[in-house]
Amino acid sequence: MKKFRSIQSAINYHKNCPVCFQQMQINDKDLAADYYGDNLDTKSVSFWLDVYQNDILTIHLSNDDVEVTDMVYEIGEHSTFYIPNTRKVGYHGKFLQGMTLDCKICCKFSYTLQVHVDLEIKKLTGIFLNSETLTVEEGSVVHEIKSIYSTKQTEYARFEPGSDKRVNLPLIPLDLKNPEETIKRVKKLIIFS
Repeated sequence: MKKFRSIQSAINYHKNCPVCFQQMQINDKDLAADYYGDNLDTKSVSFWLDVYQNDILTIHLSNDDVEVTDMVYEIGEHSTFYIPNTRKVGYHGKFLQGMTLDCKICCKFSYTLQVHVDLEIKKLTGIFLNSETLTVEEGSVVHEIKSIYSTKQTEYARFEPGSDKRVNLPLIPLDLKNPEETIKRVKKLIIFS
C-alpha cells in the first residue's frame, strides 16, 4: 500500500482527474466542516471525533499539525457556524478515517485515503492510498473497477441494460493512461476465475 509523506502530498497524488483532466475535489461527506480554501488549495481538513459532543479533529496541511477542539454552534443572523469551546478535550488511542477525492465533472475517477492519527500525542502517524476507482463506458455498458490496495483485491462491476455483474478478483493495478487495457486484463481474469 502506498504511504504518503504528508497529507498535502496525498491530496496532491492526483490533482487532476486522469479521465477528463479537471481538478479533483475532496469529498465533503468525509469531513466535519467544509474545508478552507479553494478546491485543493486547502489549509486544513476537519473530521468528527464525537458528533454528539461536537469534538473535531483538524489536520493543518502546511505542517501536518493535529488539533482537537470542541466546537459549539453559534447562530448568527443569516447563518449557523462553529466556534471553539473552552471545554478540555482529551482522547486516547488511534483515529482512523477515510478521505475520498473525486472528480465532480466526469464522475469517472476517485481515490480514497486512510488517515491515521495518534490521539494521545495528537500526531498524524500515517496516510495511505486505500483504493482507486475508475469508471469506463463502452456504448451502453459501464465498467467500474475498484483496486483496493489495503485488501489486495479488485472489485469489478459491469452494468448494462437488464444485467449487472459483480466479481472480486486479485489486485489489478489501474492503467489510468489506457483504461481500456485495464478492462482487457479484467476480462481475461474473469474467464479464468
